Amino acid sequence: SYEARQMLVRKRDQAVALGQELALRAAESATRERQITHLLNNVPAAVASFDANSDVRNCNQRYASLFGLTVDEVRGRNVKDFLPAARYDELMPYWRPALAGSPQSYRRVNEHPHTLEISWLDCSLVPQWEDGKVTGLYALLVDVTDKVRADAELLNLNNELEARVARRTAELARAMESLQASREELVRSQAKAGLAALVASVSHELSTPIGN
Repeated sequence: SYEARQMLVRKRDQAVALGQELALRAAESATRERQITHLLNNVPAAVASFDANSDVRNCNQRYASLFGLTVDEVRGRNVKDFLPAARYDELMPYWRPALAGSPQSYRRVNEHPHTLEISWLDCSLVPQWEDGKVTGLYALLVDVTDKVRADAELLNLNNELEARVARRTAELARAMESLQASREELVRSQAKAGLAALVASVSHELSTPIGN
């Protein structure tokens, strides 16, 4: 009937409109995801988000690269699954308090599993709160290798300068001792010369009357 056809047309139009709206929302969601990914990958730090079970929800490539992996290889895995055992043991004293709600900051060394390149990282663990409960945490790792090396070089320079000052001070002390010894020897030599002149003069004065 006519009414039935009209109802079908309306439902078809509603379905088309709904499909278009869903497609638009999907496109907007994909755009936001690309923007977030672009933002994460251009942040000059390694960033990762973990849930309350320590599983990776998301991360940028800088974070994954620390372990010689890609983002897809890290996402969804537990932190203990890709972190070396020694590093995992070092991490837990900071990780557990962070999951309990206490922000943590620390510095650690990282060794790339493939290149064996050593780098130093300043790490921050920030709890994520929802409805008064910790539902995960954010990890931020900043490469401070250049700063650590510069500080080490500065420390070496300071130590070298202190050693040079100590050597110079010792040399000056020895020079002062030598100068003092020379002055004393000069005084003794002058005293001996004066005494010899006095003895010669007295001997002359005495020998003249005796000779007469």
